Amino acid sequence: MSYTGQSNAIIIGFAELLVAYGEYAAMLFNLAVVVYAYKVLSKTQNIYKKQWLQYALTAITLATVLWFVSVVFDENYYFLWILVSVIIYWLGHVGIYKYGILKEADQIHVLKYQSEKKEFKSKSKNKKIMAFEALVKGEKKYLDPLASQRNIAENLDLSPEHLSTLINQELGKSFNTYINELRIEEVKMMLKNPEFDNYSLMAIGLESGFNSKSSFYASFKKHTGQTPSQYKQSL
Repeated sequence: MSYTGQSNAIIIGFAELLVAYGEYAAMLFNLAVVVYAYKVLSKTQNIYKKQWLQYALTAITLATVLWFVSVVFDENYYFLWILVSVIIYWLGHVGIYKYGILKEADQIHVLKYQSEKKEFKSKSKNKKIMAFEALVKGEKKYLDPLASQRNIAENLDLSPEHLSTLINQELGKSFNTYINELRIEEVKMMLKNPEFDNYSLMAIGLESGFNSKSSFYASFKKHTGQTPSQYKQSL
């Protein structure tokens, strides 16, 4: 309009409205996307994926709040740009490193289960423990990072307390100890197998049922007295 010399009060008024409220509308849109993302994320079963996505959404929400403060108080945007830069670089790290680990874990899964499952037979005479071992060990439920005493008990039509008592009496250990021992044996089996030499320790840990690096390393050292890397070097 300024170039053509034309003027239109309605269009000019709308343009001024966009300038005044455009950023607020963008902030609301940004928050709406974050809320929708959280809703989708709540249905995700993979804990490892969920964790870093929650961090990312929290950082984006913080950036939006900082954006709002900058606009309302007419402050400069330097802190906002710094935060956005950090988020971008961090997402790049996640995409290259963490997603790479998840992809490795998927490849390991395919490699491990090319052959059919072998039939598992429990050595226990207690029928409930036999059913427990057939489910957890035979069907490899211990590889599920979401496996818990409660949901395993529900699958067996037992109360978590009853299942805990049975495991302690029949197997002489707690549920968590039993599950972690199976996961660690899975890790050790893969570390001994040269087919898995090209995969990272974290990818192997994830494929064995652990849901974080800290729980994987802590459990492995508790049961073996070595870190996964020390164990691998000793082979």
